[in-house]
Amino acid sequence: MVPASFAGDGVLTMLSIGLAIMNCEKGVVILDEFDAAIHYSQLSTVWGFIAEMAREYDCQIFAATHSRECIDAAVQGVTDKKCQSDFAYFRLDRVDEEIIPTAYDADEIISAAQNDWEMR
Repeated sequence: MVPASFAGDGVLTMLSIGLAIMNCEKGVVILDEFDAAIHYSQLSTVWGFIAEMAREYDCQIFAATHSRECIDAAVQGVTDKKCQSDFAYFRLDRVDEEIIPTAYDADEIISAAQNDWEMR
């Protein structure tokens, strides 16, 4: 047995996310730029874990990122876990003085990722 703090920031981040989801059953968890502590090669695994935990605990996840790798990994992670129907992507754009939201369903964001379209 090794203290979790010896495993690194990525492991601590995953533990924190898992515990947050478990403590917010039928609730909402907000993740802000969590991917900064996760190595890009592990992001799709982390997203798969988040998708499974969110489904198990009936918890909505709102994640903010500026990382294209994180968005691509989210698509891969939820697809691997067959959770596409639980996934949506919202892009916020500033137009003049307004913030304009654009919603994309799972099929649209998967297609955008597969075709390497800019979606950030």
